[in-house]
Amino acid sequence: MSVLLHRCLHDDLCRDQRAPNAAERKRLAAHLSEIGELLATHGPVGAMAALSAPKPDRMMKIDEVLHLAGASYATLWRWERAGKFPRRKKLGVRSVGWSESEIRAWLAGRC
Repeated sequence: MSVLLHRCLHDDLCRDQRAPNAAERKRLAAHLSEIGELLATHGPVGAMAALSAPKPDRMMKIDEVLHLAGASYATLWRWERAGKFPRRKKLGVRSVGWSESEIRAWLAGRC
């Protein structure tokens, strides 16, 4: 169990090399709660299988994307138009978002 928790904590907290903010702590608490429920119902092997199953791609809003990219809105817009950044997707009449997997891939390719 401690290996599973350590892996999840490492994935969630060590990604950015900085202290988590309130939203990240909330997400981490929900993630740890999910792990606890999986361990209780499926045992360690079943919990690992459930956690490693692919999850649907999450759409990220502008605030989170700006934070991860470390750029201003205007810079992000210019990068998008130049093809240097993933394109936004329309979510509703007045809402856009970015695919988390595309943003993570862009960040990985940037380093």
